[in-house]
Amino acid sequence: MYRSLRYQVVFSLRSCHYCNRTSSSWITENVFSSNNKERAIKIMDQVHPLRRMLKGLKLNAAVCIPMCTVNNQPSILFTLRSTELKSHRGQVSFPGGKWQEGDADIISTGLREMHEEIDILPSSVEVWGKLNPIPDYTKTIAVTSSFM
Repeated sequence: MYRSLRYQVVFSLRSCHYCNRTSSSWITENVFSSNNKERAIKIMDQVHPLRRMLKGLKLNAAVCIPMCTVNNQPSILFTLRSTELKSHRGQVSFPGGKWQEGDADIISTGLREMHEEIDILPSSVEVWGKLNPIPDYTKTIAVTSSFM
């Protein structure tokens, strides 16, 4: 179910120096190409986990880093949390949340939360991969980020 207290904010790469010098269609085709996907997955696989920082964390959560296009520009989708919510009010964030009983894995958690928060169906998403978990700012939850 879509949470009406949240709304979407999109960060576009429009202002970067490289994008201003290259056609937007070339950038979009190459950013989301299968070659770039394979390269990104290889890089994500080489990142080492932060074992010491995760010791003792009992809760797990996931966030999605949705890549998309806006006006034919590669962009990253963020959400801006309502000031009326109980937690994290007014914060800019990626869609995501805590693992729940019934989630098949941590990627499923992120996809479920993204669907609940911004109504993007998990079946419409291509997951590129995930990063190793890192502690949240309270140092009580291990957060895993997935690129899609």
